[in-house]
Amino acid sequence: HQHVYERSWPVFNRTVAAKHYHNSAAPVHIVTGAGGNTDDFMAMSMEAVLQPDGEWSAFLDAGRVHFCSYGRLLAANSTHLQVEQVNGITGSIMDEFWIVKDKRKI
Repeated sequence: HQHVYERSWPVFNRTVAAKHYHNSAAPVHIVTGAGGNTDDFMAMSMEAVLQPDGEWSAFLDAGRVHFCSYGRLLAANSTHLQVEQVNGITGSIMDEFWIVKDKRKI
């Protein structure tokens, strides 16, 4: 297995629905598996995971620089969700985005 962080654009039926996160009708996928174990990282061939595997990939960190990181979610209010991926060593934010769903009028 690989220790990586990756997020997708909103995807439905294997198709990118939007290249933004505002009122998207499709789900966003986040893989946050960069727990810090390098698993003999230098000895492995990482070519398959160093490049995004399709247009659906919005951000990919395959652990070459940030092999230890964790995710944070903040529900700012009923319409805004902030997602951050944090470098576990320096504490710096390596990726950040907002998912926004405007309230519907009933």
